[in-house]
Amino acid sequence: MKSSTLLLLITTLLALLLLGCTNNTKEITANLQKLQSAPITVNTDKMAAYFDGDTITNPTFQSDAMKMVFYVDSTLCNSCNMKLLHEWQPTISQTKECNDNVDFFFIFSPSKKDIRTTKMTIKNSILENPIYLDTLGLFRKSNPHIPSNPNLHTFLLDKDNKVILVGNPLTNPKINEMFFKLIHSNSTTGHTHN
Repeated sequence: MKSSTLLLLITTLLALLLLGCTNNTKEITANLQKLQSAPITVNTDKMAAYFDGDTITNPTFQSDAMKMVFYVDSTLCNSCNMKLLHEWQPTISQTKECNDNVDFFFIFSPSKKDIRTTKMTIKNSILENPIYLDTLGLFRKSNPHIPSNPNLHTFLLDKDNKVILVGNPLTNPKINEMFFKLIHSNSTTGHTHN
């Protein structure tokens, strides 16, 4: 079995666990195939970036790094998701201990009416990682193959920006386990996750 087919099968099974029991497995499988049909473009140059409440310019990232993307579009409550950002800090810290070649991208694309509130919430964030405000919807435009299902908006990318894991490691223990296995298997630091 080709590794890409095996990876798709594993990702599909994990997504089914993530989404729970449903009669809609064909739709989930189709969405996962769509998500994995092309690399994800992560170009944050034209997005406002914030770190520790301040606007920053040109945050640096490793070009050959794995990337964890947490994307919230205008269909969801941006401020609700922002209030949970602090919960990512332990995962980011553990990841960096295990593999310092992983970057995290928190991208919020609010509706026009929510931009001001989202910006204020970002400025009050205590997350020790850049947060991006995508007011022009550039992330979605660059990645039309991302399904509309918000459960598929958190994913891990390999160094070539191909999706290798779908789901939120904070809300799903199986995804968390797979996340750290993948991070460790691509580690250059030699540390392990407990």
